[in-house]
Parts: sequence; C-alpha cells; structure tokens
Amino acid sequence: MPATPYTIGVLALQGAFIEHINLINKLKIPKSQLVLGENKDEVVIVTLAVRTKEDLERCDALIIPGGESTSIASIATRSGLLEPLRAFCQDPLKPCLGTCAGMILLAEKAEGAKKGGQELFGGMSTNVLRNGFGSQLESFESPLILSPLLNTFLPPPSTTTSDGEKDPLPPFNGMFIRAPVGMLLPSPSATTLQILASLPFQPKPDNPSSSIVAFLEGKKMAISFHPELTAGVPGGGRFHEFFVRGVCLGGKGVGVGREA
Repeated sequence: MPATPYTIGVLALQGAFIEHINLINKLKIPKSQLVLGENKDEVVIVTLAVRTKEDLERCDALIIPGGESTSIASIATRSGLLEPLRAFCQDPLKPCLGTCAGMILLAEKAEGAKKGGQELFGGMSTNVLRNGFGSQLESFESPLILSPLLNTFLPPPSTTTSDGEKDPLPPFNGMFIRAPVGMLLPSPSATTLQILASLPFQPKPDNPSSSIVAFLEGKKMAISFHPELTAGVPGGGRFHEFFVRGVCLGGKGVGVGREA
C-alpha cells in the first residue's frame, strides 16, 4: 500500500518562505519513522507553498515564516485568507510553526504594533513584543541553551571521535533579526508551555520570560529567531526536524499542551 502524503504548507505571501520549503525537503528522516497515528500509517512528507484558501485546505501542518507580520496579515486579508488561517491556526489538532513574524502571528496578543493595530492568526496563549530585541541594526547572533526535549527526535550523530564515541551535536546559534520577545500570559493554558530554547542572558530585566526564544504549546511551536538560516551548518535543521518528527508525526511526550 503506497504511503499517504502528509502535506506541510509554508505560508508564501511574504518573507523567507522558500528557505523553509528547501529545509523541509532536505530532511533525511528514516522511512521507519515516517508513520502517523495509533495505526502507524506510513506517510511521505510533501511541501506546499500556500497562497490561497485552496492551498491551505490541502495542508496537514503549516509553517509561518519570518518577514513583516503586518504585511503578511494585510496580504492575507486582501486575498481572503485571513479567516481560513485563523481557523487553521486555532485548531488544536493542526501543527503550526511560526518563526519571527510567524511567532507574532500565532500569538494571542502583540504589543508594539503599528498605528491601527495588528491582525493576528492566534492559536497560542502568548503575548509578544514586536521588534523586542531592537531594530534591524541591532540584529545579532547568539548561542542558545537547548532543551533536551529538542534532541529527543533527532537522529544519532553520524561521526565518531578518536576513542569511538559518538560526536555530540554542535552548539546551536540563533540569528535574531528584528526579533519579537515572548511575554507569557498568566493564563491556565500558559502552564502547558514547553521551553525548547533560551538565551544565556535575560534581555529584558523586567520580563523573566524574555530569554525564552523557542517554545511549544500543544501542536503550536513558536521561535523568535530564524532557524531556516542555519540550514547549512551541522545540526542546523534540528528545529524543523523536531517539528516534523515530534509535533507533526506525534512524538511521545510532545504536543500535549492544550489537548491534555
């Protein structure tokens, strides 16, 4: 019996969508792990650039890339895609990954929006501060503290040291470009957030959660930096691989926030 297509859409209205598509297409996931649900149905991962409601209807999961969140929302509104995107993102069974601008769009509330407000897709119980890390000129790269959960679904290292031990994955640096700062809401669902990555410093002294730069809530995953820009380094695709293996394909212990 042929494998069933599992379609991961990448919102392609504006921003760095092609980088996400290329990264997903390059993931090398063993065939034995490409199974879905209790029945362990065999699937094959396919990607789709999402520009219309019809495109979105074909998707099992969605990636919202970095870019300009107000522009993405404005184009979605003009193209009749805003409400379908809200319905998709707010469905607790639909896996979604938002990076940078995508993290803003998945939030319940965004501070620092332009005059007239900010249209959001929703789906997560978080509040974010737009451009919380500063302007384009204040963009930076930093090593991250990664949660062990992130490595749960990654393949074992393929190289060995001189004494025969497996090489650990190299450290991961996040690239922050006009990045949003997460401000976790004091709501019951906020307690289900699973932290995936943090900065080794606290950028906002008055906001203890400002060092958290990647987190999971149910099947919604938000990242304030640009993981698609590290695809060319060893272990650079680990956030996307975690999204596919752990969130989309339902890894044990992952994606249990709002559905618990």
